[in-house]
Amino acid sequence: MSRREALELIACGFGVGETAERLGVSVAKLEGWMTGSRWESDFEAARLRVDQITATRLATLGTRALASLIEIADDPTTPVRTRASIWTDLLNRSGLSASVRLTDVEEMDRDAIVELLKTLPEEYLSEALTG
Repeated sequence: MSRREALELIACGFGVGETAERLGVSVAKLEGWMTGSRWESDFEAARLRVDQITATRLATLGTRALASLIEIADDPTTPVRTRASIWTDLLNRSGLSASVRLTDVEEMDRDAIVELLKTLPEEYLSEALTG
């Protein structure tokens, strides 16, 4: 039930009414906090913290998702067509061009593709994972 918690909730995108309800305070009290002299600068600092935490979590999830896709593509029980589709999709979304023929992708050296993907800038991998 604090001003700091209100800052964090609003920085995460909660509305005034929902924030007041979650904290168990009146909307008037929350609006009073929001009109305080330091609210804007404190809010900006809270928003930056939330953005940094979110970016870190997304990067971690992106790395895990890429690792999972590579694991699926490596699994010999995964159908060949699915494996080839994963490699093709990752290459195409990463700004690289895989052959349109699935058999060509099947014959590509897996380790070379993985190493190439690891060297790509993070924004390319993000595109590959979010499509």
